[in-house]
Order: sequence, then C-alpha cells, then structure tokens
Amino acid sequence: MNANAIYKQRRVWQPQHINNIEIAYRDASAFSLPAHFHEELEITIMQGSNWKFDYQGSKFIVPPLSFTLTQPGEVHKASFNSQINCRFHGLRINTSLLKELTQETIKHVRGLPLFSTPVVADKELSKLILTFHKLVENFNTSILKQQSLLFQIIEKLILRYTRNSPTLKNIGNFGSALAKRVRRTYILLAMYIKRARCIFLRKHCVNALQKNKFTPAGMLPIKPLTFDL
Repeated sequence: MNANAIYKQRRVWQPQHINNIEIAYRDASAFSLPAHFHEELEITIMQGSNWKFDYQGSKFIVPPLSFTLTQPGEVHKASFNSQINCRFHGLRINTSLLKELTQETIKHVRGLPLFSTPVVADKELSKLILTFHKLVENFNTSILKQQSLLFQIIEKLILRYTRNSPTLKNIGNFGSALAKRVRRTYILLAMYIKRARCIFLRKHCVNALQKNKFTPAGMLPIKPLTFDL
C-alpha cells in the first residue's frame, strides 16, 4: 500500500516529523459531528461545499475555501450534506507551540491569542493552508519546507486575526488613568473624614466650654473644603 493510500485511511493522525500538530482528514458527501471540543487551536477548511458550523452560541454557513478558527476548549458542531464528494481538512495546533509563536510575533503578549472571528475568508491564507496539507500528504516532501510553511501560516493568523495587541494597549492606558483617579478619590475621602472629625471635636469642645461659660480664644470657623477630580 502506498503512502497516499495510508494517508487517506487515517482520519486523525500526527505527522512523523512535525511535533505539536495533528491532522484531520475526511472525504465524503455528508457528515455530522456532534458537540465536542479540542485542547488545540483547530483550523478547518473544506473544498467543494458550504458547511454548517455552530460555535459560541452562533450558527455560521462556511463557504468553500473559507476556514474556521476554533479556540482551544471551545465547544462546536459541524455538518454538511452535498450531492458530491467534498474534502475536509483539519489542522490542530498544540497550545504550547501557539503560545511560543504568539510571544515571538507579538512581544508583550503572554498566553494564548484571542482570535477576532471564527470564520475567515482569506484567499492567501486558505491557499497556504491547503498547500500545507498537500505537503504533509506527500511523505517525500522536505520536512523543513513543511515546518517553514506551518510557521508562516500561524504567524499570518496571529498578525491578521488576533485581538491581543490593541486590546492590551487600551487596557493599559485606561488602567493608568483609572489608578490616578482612584488615588485622588481616596485622598478626597481622607480629607473629608479628617474634616468630619474636626467638626465633631469642635462641637463637643464648644458644648463643654459653654457649660463652663467660657469661650476660648483662637477657635476659628472651619472653611468649606473643595477638591477637583
């Protein structure tokens, strides 16, 4: 049996010389996958038909050659029914590799990237993803070429469709302004507490002195307190 026949028999498998990824393959006219999840980022693309994709409470119709991005741990369902045989490709990327490449691509980001859309229509990336599957299918292809293309795909996905970079910057700027306002509010609160204590003490001192029919010199009125945030 040749290598191509072996490849087509396997629905889910790991390439021998590329760590941290898993390949899913299906050639059929219909299928229905119940709700499930993966520990990896999953990139799914189909040739020949629209297909249905349920993800994060929303339902999508995915056109041929568009692809889906399923975050690790997110429950999803998929199905399609066609008059012709269609080819389904899945690429699952281990979170450790995804974290490493994200940190190299966006320096200040730690952890997993958050992708902005579950369904992507990107002709260039779709072509690269299909090319990668063809390279992996051919057991005689250079391992270096396969790895290089895989890293290129992941880098482009991070740069084009991740939300981490602008979101973290905005949060950082907002956080600085918020911290300043909180500090100023605490200062104002402390000043009002001090003023209230002064009023309380003054009132009791005056009552005590009035009982003795004595008015101390130097007891000045308390000025109103103003403070701008």
